[in-house]
Amino acid sequence: MRRKMFVMPLAAAMVLSAVPAFASEGTPSAEETVEETSEASSTEESESEGVGDVLANLEGTYEELFPVIADAKYDDLWLGFCAQYGDEENAQLYSDMLKGSTTALIYGAEAVDTYAENPDDTAFDCYFLHGIAQFTVEGNTISGTDADGEEVFSHTYTYIGDAEDGSFAIYKSDDENSGDFTYFAFAADTPDTTYHIEFRYGYTEYKINSFYDGDYAYWMASGIKTDASEDVISDCVELFCSENLAE
Repeated sequence: MRRKMFVMPLAAAMVLSAVPAFASEGTPSAEETVEETSEASSTEESESEGVGDVLANLEGTYEELFPVIADAKYDDLWLGFCAQYGDEENAQLYSDMLKGSTTALIYGAEAVDTYAENPDDTAFDCYFLHGIAQFTVEGNTISGTDADGEEVFSHTYTYIGDAEDGSFAIYKSDDENSGDFTYFAFAADTPDTTYHIEFRYGYTEYKINSFYDGDYAYWMASGIKTDASEDVISDCVELFCSENLAE
């Protein structure tokens, strides 16, 4: 089963579920929406057969998704799709909320503590961490470069199975002392199916599939190929809007 784009782990769905309520019964708190979306996500994941060894479907070089698709030059795309799948009157609101829900700058314990105190501020950090500007997947090798194009790491990885809930395919570096690049966890998204990828990486496998607690809480790295065409970018924006706004 293909996961919806950001359906739930990402806060876009959880924030936007409150938007239609502006015109009716009032806006539920983000905390309430988190609970509802978490339950829906758990149901969807339990029905999933898992991701499986997906690395062969991810070949290519990736940069951060949202700095690309949320660039101001694509504002009309966002507004058009938000009007199409939401409604024209609230298109700007939908667009702002979708973008804002994926551009947080905190994750892990800091995010858990912050959102516990201010649940209405809940959002996800979808950027790359640990100084990586681009990732490349080639065969079973994953590598990363910094903003200057200098290589930060390069290791071969072995698929060690899916997360218990089937939400990620988990890979472990074949090299000792790989530090923050020891484990990678990839969601089912691929460039051919959802025009982007979603993944996590770090020094430990512990809670690497946990969206709301642990070292990876409220973080989901999201990438798009560096050679993505304008059509692919448009398709990616449309998918994001349709799956978070369409009834």
